Amino acid sequence: MMAATPWDCLLHAPRRPRPSPDSKQQDRAKTSKAGMVRALLQDHGPMTAHAILMDDRLQIESAGQLWACMKWDIQIGRISVVDGTYRLNDAFDNGISKAMALLRRNGYTVDRAS
Repeated sequence: MMAATPWDCLLHAPRRPRPSPDSKQQDRAKTSKAGMVRALLQDHGPMTAHAILMDDRLQIESAGQLWACMKWDIQIGRISVVDGTYRLNDAFDNGISKAMALLRRNGYTVDRAS
């Protein structure tokens, strides 16, 4: 029988599998308020702030909080606000097509994931 030493826990540390970056990003999009608003807009189309605030899953209490939550998405052009209506910008490109073009130029075969 082998005696346990104080170093055993350091030498034989349990390992957990790392989540893939895609699943981590999808989980964050599901749990962040901005990600939930984006998913809501994708499912229902353009919505007013009042309609977005009526969703029970979001814990946003005012239009000002909604604006603050979506401020980054509005600044980068992912979401546009016209006449108080939030809508996803169909022309938004987060750089994926540029990265795909760069990979193709360097000889890689790239398929766009759906």
